[in-house]
Amino acid sequence: MEIMSTKMYTALKAAGAPEENAREGASALGELKTAFNGIEKKFIKLESGQRLIQWMVSLNIMLTMLVIGFLLSK
Repeated sequence: MEIMSTKMYTALKAAGAPEENAREGASALGELKTAFNGIEKKFIKLESGQRLIQWMVSLNIMLTMLVIGFLLSK
C-alpha cells in the first residue's frame, strides 16, 4: 500500500528532484506519518490506563487510612 504526501512530492519536484526520487521521498513520508499515528494511539491508550491505575491506588490509600484511623480510635 503506497501512501504518498502530495505536498512533499510537489516540493521535491519544485526543488529539482528526479521523478522517481520525488515519489520515493513522498511515499516514505506518508508511511512515516502512518506509523506515527499508530504509535500516538498506543500512547493515548497507555495514558488512559495509567490514569485508571492512579485513581485506583488513590482510592486504596484513602480506604486504608480510613480503616487505620477507625482501628486506632478504639
